[in-house]
Amino acid sequence: MRKKIEKVRSKKNTFEEKFGAREYIETYYPNDLKLKDLLNIAKFLKSAYSKSDRFDLKNVSQYKRNVNLEMVENIAIFDFHRKVLGVLFKEFPQGNARVLDVGGGPTIYQHIMLSLITDRIVHSEFLEKNRQEVMLWLRKEETAYTWDLYFELAQEMLRKDKTLTHWLKTGAVDTNKKIKAHARKVQRILNTPSVDLFKHQVRKSIGDKVVHGDVFKENLDLPQEISSLFDIVTASFVVEGATGNRMKYNRGLKNVLKRIKPGGFFVHASVRNATWYQVGEEQVPATPVNEEDIKNICIGNGYSVLFQRLLVGSNKRAVGYDGMIFTLAKKLIN
Repeated sequence: MRKKIEKVRSKKNTFEEKFGAREYIETYYPNDLKLKDLLNIAKFLKSAYSKSDRFDLKNVSQYKRNVNLEMVENIAIFDFHRKVLGVLFKEFPQGNARVLDVGGGPTIYQHIMLSLITDRIVHSEFLEKNRQEVMLWLRKEETAYTWDLYFELAQEMLRKDKTLTHWLKTGAVDTNKKIKAHARKVQRILNTPSVDLFKHQVRKSIGDKVVHGDVFKENLDLPQEISSLFDIVTASFVVEGATGNRMKYNRGLKNVLKRIKPGGFFVHASVRNATWYQVGEEQVPATPVNEEDIKNICIGNGYSVLFQRLLVGSNKRAVGYDGMIFTLAKKLIN
């Protein structure tokens, strides 16, 4: 996912001035890959994570030589979402969870799987250019980025997920009409040969809720009409990548955690021990954090960490970080 770069330099306000929405997507989420290759890696990672919550990229060579490690990072993100969905589908069998995505950037991949348990997703993002990129896809504009490959990947991964298929079979015969209807709808989405229904589900869930947000401001600086707490809040590679200041990072993550209702869930992906990351031709400062840092902040703010996954072995000299941290936490009810 993170591409090796030549010698680059930092500039003030790089995040705002140099961030290219389409350039970011094309670098980190290319759509010219083969689905078969992605699914083979997904199968390999799923097996590896069933044995341990820590996976070292150096072990990829045991699977196949010359595998694109950035591709493996992307699959690790999707496999994390697969496991999260298996946990949360039981919690929201009617598909009525309210989801807030913090710092969603110009991407929609993070909404694909979670759209199956929600009827409302709010995509909040600081940069207007990123919000505009998301709106292009929502409006089916000709210039929108094509995410079909990642919908196909998610669809195939979920079809083979035993936990999810169990909940769907159970729900499809439930006496509760809403649970039954939702389970059958998800079955149609996953079993239909095309991904059109899947894309419609994501578009319908988001609607026009693409709004400005700032992790470092009170209430995330969200519009006044978005005042309630959420069942699920997602944050992917955002807080640690928005500042190189540890105190500011702590404040930002706490701001995010405040937007979750008691009993709600925090779905979090972060680069590990990052000092910088690539934006176009620039190096942007980042806050180095590890799995214990994230776990301690969650626990200190009234959360139980349900599970953490690690992806380690990234070339820090080349990409600025040494891996990724995936966390699912639940807010305790006092």
